[in-house]
Amino acid sequence: MTLLTPYQIEALDFKKHILLTANAGSGKTFVLAKRFVEIALTENISLNSIVAITFTDKAASELYKKIAKEIDSRIETESDGKLLNKLVRIRRQLVSAKISTIHSFCSELLREFSPQAGLDAGFTLIDPSAAKELIEKEIMDHINKCLISAENEDIKYLIRVVGSVNALIGQLKLSLNKIKTVRLVYEKIKDAETEFIENEYRREFNELYSSVIEKRIDNLLKLVSEINAEVFARDKSNNIAIEVKKILNSLVGKYGAENNYGLLINLQALIFTQKNELRKRGYLNKDVEMFQSFQTSLQNFYKDLKFFEWNEDSAKAEKTLAHFGKILINNIIEISDNYTITKKKYGYLDYEDLLHFSEILIQNENVRNSLAEKYNYFMIDEFQDTNETQYNIFIPILNNLNSGNLFVVGDEKQSIYMFRDAELKVFQKTKEIIEEKSTASGILQLPHSFRVSPKIAFFCNQIFSRLFADPDVGFNEVEASNLVSTREDVETGEIQFLLINPESSNSEANLVALKIIELVNSKVLELRDIAILVRKRKSFDELEKELTQYNIPYNIIGGKGFYQQQVVSDVYSYLSFIINPSYDSALVAVLRSPFYTLSDDLIFDIAKENGLNYFEKLKLYGHKNILVNKTFNLIQNHLIISRKIDLPELIRIILRDTDYWSVISTRSNHKQQIANLNKLLNQAKQYNKHSFKSIYDFVDYLKNAIDQGEDEGQAQIPDETNSVNLMTIHQSKGLEYKAVFLFNCHLKGMVDSVKSKSITVDKEYGVLAKLPNNSDYFNEFISAPILGAYDYKSFRKTIAETKRLLYVAVTRAVNNLYICGSTVGPVAQNSFLSLIAEGLNFGGIVEGFDIKGDLQFLTNQNEKFIFNTKQISVKIPVINHLENISPKNDFEKFEEEKFKRVIDTDKITSTTKNEIISATKINIFTQCPLKYHLTYNLGYTSLFKRFNFYENSYLNSIEDEETIVPSDLKGRIIHEILEKEIAPSNIETEVEKAIRSELVNSGEVSLSNLISEISNTLKSFINSEVYKEISSMEKYKNEFELYLKMTDFYLYGIIDKIIFAEDKLIVVDYKTDKINSTTSVEKFNYYKNQLLFYAFIANRYFDKQKPVEIRLIYIDQPELSLSEIISSDILNNFSSSLEGTINSIRNNNYPKNFSHCQKCHFAIKNKCVVK
Repeated sequence: MTLLTPYQIEALDFKKHILLTANAGSGKTFVLAKRFVEIALTENISLNSIVAITFTDKAASELYKKIAKEIDSRIETESDGKLLNKLVRIRRQLVSAKISTIHSFCSELLREFSPQAGLDAGFTLIDPSAAKELIEKEIMDHINKCLISAENEDIKYLIRVVGSVNALIGQLKLSLNKIKTVRLVYEKIKDAETEFIENEYRREFNELYSSVIEKRIDNLLKLVSEINAEVFARDKSNNIAIEVKKILNSLVGKYGAENNYGLLINLQALIFTQKNELRKRGYLNKDVEMFQSFQTSLQNFYKDLKFFEWNEDSAKAEKTLAHFGKILINNIIEISDNYTITKKKYGYLDYEDLLHFSEILIQNENVRNSLAEKYNYFMIDEFQDTNETQYNIFIPILNNLNSGNLFVVGDEKQSIYMFRDAELKVFQKTKEIIEEKSTASGILQLPHSFRVSPKIAFFCNQIFSRLFADPDVGFNEVEASNLVSTREDVETGEIQFLLINPESSNSEANLVALKIIELVNSKVLELRDIAILVRKRKSFDELEKELTQYNIPYNIIGGKGFYQQQVVSDVYSYLSFIINPSYDSALVAVLRSPFYTLSDDLIFDIAKENGLNYFEKLKLYGHKNILVNKTFNLIQNHLIISRKIDLPELIRIILRDTDYWSVISTRSNHKQQIANLNKLLNQAKQYNKHSFKSIYDFVDYLKNAIDQGEDEGQAQIPDETNSVNLMTIHQSKGLEYKAVFLFNCHLKGMVDSVKSKSITVDKEYGVLAKLPNNSDYFNEFISAPILGAYDYKSFRKTIAETKRLLYVAVTRAVNNLYICGSTVGPVAQNSFLSLIAEGLNFGGIVEGFDIKGDLQFLTNQNEKFIFNTKQISVKIPVINHLENISPKNDFEKFEEEKFKRVIDTDKITSTTKNEIISATKINIFTQCPLKYHLTYNLGYTSLFKRFNFYENSYLNSIEDEETIVPSDLKGRIIHEILEKEIAPSNIETEVEKAIRSELVNSGEVSLSNLISEISNTLKSFINSEVYKEISSMEKYKNEFELYLKMTDFYLYGIIDKIIFAEDKLIVVDYKTDKINSTTSVEKFNYYKNQLLFYAFIANRYFDKQKPVEIRLIYIDQPELSLSEIISSDILNNFSSSLEGTINSIRNNNYPKNFSHCQKCHFAIKNKCVVK
């Protein structure tokens, strides 16, 4: 895509403000990168004057890479010496470019202008889980304080309305998650009398009622009058027609729901049956067929009218709601203020604070002028997902577009984050201001798609030209824009409906599985090319079951039910017992789990012992059973050390001591379970960073998460495996797959509405809740009319977003699209299936069909883009049944051999099997077998650490989490930043965040020096030729975790970076050791076995035919980095030595290697500690 299309060329004009609407797959990121480089090359400004804002850190890193790649490609081809020098300078300065997320930009802003923002420059950004806990604490403190106070009846009133204290806690948490909205409502009503609030409710209701209902009443009168005239023509004395005429006359000139709602409902009762069909008996008789089109129009009218109920209690309900609203908002604001005080005390900010304080800061004229002078160009990606706060930050910096330059790119059709408060009206508002400043020439499009096949482009246009017709921006409805295809392969791919019906013998998930096997068997696709998209994660259950049945490997992106996974439950049980050794059920669960795998019979026998609790019984039984005695001693040791070490280390030791890793590694889904364990360990690590947290808090946190069924996604496993990808549509945003299955398309999504015992705070309509009538809490609550108005608006906005969600889902497919669902029962209204039928103008989708029409193409012919239109015809079958087939490809055999659990019926011996061997273990054993024994079998490392026996730096340089002595802080943070590929402009912020979270009690000066040292080291490294070379590689993985099954043991390693070059694999290991030209070779040899280990598992895991290059990169002095090509002979020899090492370990053969004593931390004065 090196040749620019006419639309892309126009978008590169940086002399005017531009809002660019970019269709799916149109190459918008390519345009962003090009524009950035053009500005940097052409304008005589600092690179820091250009700001590029993206939606996620990943997107920021990808944009940075694209910009770097664009510059590098120009450097290679540029012949003009002056331009070449400028390109080289820009490339060198790119590390400090402002390419970040909005939150990173605001964080930097607040630190720079902290005095003006009223903040401590050293604030710590807390993660959402920590913020959630602080909020919960403030809510509980507030409720308890109010309940103790005899004079405070307000909190009791709120509790009665929602039903219980726990229900109120839940509702307050939801409201505090939308604190910006709460504050907006508070500012409107804080000084207002309830009468003013009542009038506001009435005004907002009347405005919507007028625009939705009353503007259609004239048409309703016309339609019903025609129907009634037909009835009178046949029977002038028809009683129903006479009553209808009276109502029609009464409706003329009647405005306001209080005046006409009742009449409209009475009219409906006369002309419609209870089935909502025009009445035949006694009214239309056989003439009803004449008015089918009228019936549809009238049905739609009354479907909308039901939202706007008005009755004799409506005025009273408005007054009650106004009173309730003030009480609720005042309580939420008090809790929020206390939460702010707590954060200020600890120097915390949450993610919402970053935007909130930045928005306030921008109102400072001096700050605004300073930023306007500093930043000349703003480029904002995914602008359809922006909210008003972000608008209020950027537009004022550009002096309402009277200075600087704004370039925003997005696609209204892909706005699917309403639940995150994304506001489409901001997109429209920005469009209007750009039209005002740049005229219509600033509103551009990228209508073409390089992604989707012509078939899918045409199918998409057919559906959405109708679904997006006649948009009402007030309900977030968007305008259609057809895809222009850049691909001429009109026969590529297919579109099919996989729909089960009453005659189908397959389930929907079964159809999907069989279709996947069919595609793979025909060698059309690999498993990794396939994605199954769902609207809700609960849909994964039936898919997992079916895919497992056919041994189809799959990867759940984001997963589901993390806290309900067995590994989480096992760790929870163990920690629950640790904090309460009398918790018998927790101990029994631990003994039965993979920690110890005691049989039920043995557990029952142990229970027969005399003892105060099960742990005492375990001890007594251990006197006569060696296995139980070993189990007791291990648990007893964990109880003891739990008082001395931190939470993450405790969990790691438990997992290691009990061989839990080894047991789950034999399971078919071991990759997912290991990833889940690592995620849990990371959560424990994050929890441990907060000084006020303890193991008790973590156990309580896990209990609540497990009991409440929190919808937390499972850990993501590496995507390098050949497996089907399962994910939600939201998670698929920005991705593409050769084949996409849309699953459960017959189901509808959730529509937000005000429910009983719940509270909603809306920016436009204020506080909304159903409330008791005359303090009667036991009968049905009453609703103020404004609730119906809110429900209607929410319904319309949800339907509009559902259409956009469908658009996003369809446009993830490159060649093949499969729309799956069921027609066994009624297809839900506004489901994907019903929307597709509506878009195709079908009554329903039951059997196959053809669609024909024109599709516009934009194709590259002789290095020039040419427009042309072709007629296209797409045959779309509906498949209800597929015969059971088996995979022909080797993925089934591969998965079975790799993952199946081997049942050995031979006599059980005491020889250890299926243990996990890491690179560090092999490295230490190679250095000295006795050192291995002291480290891993006897645990001497922690003992020596406590007595400060270390006299050299070699141990600290071993970077593996299995050793009890951790890596130095600098090395750990550097590895973390390199893994995440943080954009250079964000490095200092991320380094500071990481350091402050670990060294909360350190002095400001020492912290500042450390932040500066690590940041400068990273920036220097990123600017080095070594980093430029490895970062230019397209195919790679960072912090790549590998498990390799050998004969009866597993090899495990985490490779800092693995690069998949065309002719070889490159294994990169970063080291932060201090070295010089003399010691660099010595250190390379020191780590050689560790690198050989990584090379071996990478070679065996991926491609035995490819050679492996090992690179040891010294971060501080990358120019001294060393590498070596490892031949197949070396790897084969290493394999043999591995077998020997494992046999020595299993036979407890640990001889001394005296030549290592000078470098060993177990040596005292260069002599082995073991006599």
